[in-house]
Amino acid sequence: MPLFPLLFFVFTVIEELAQSLSPNRTFDIGDLVASSFGIMIGYFLAEKLKPIS
Repeated sequence: MPLFPLLFFVFTVIEELAQSLSPNRTFDIGDLVASSFGIMIGYFLAEKLKPIS
């Protein structure tokens, strides 16, 4: 797996876990899944739309 999407996913997990420390926020697995799909779709589109050199 390429480095950027992997690091972005790790950051997303850390962010979701940090939200559980706030009294007004909660950890939500749905947000984590949605973020993961967004990362995958963004990476896929970036690869498909990459200029041919």
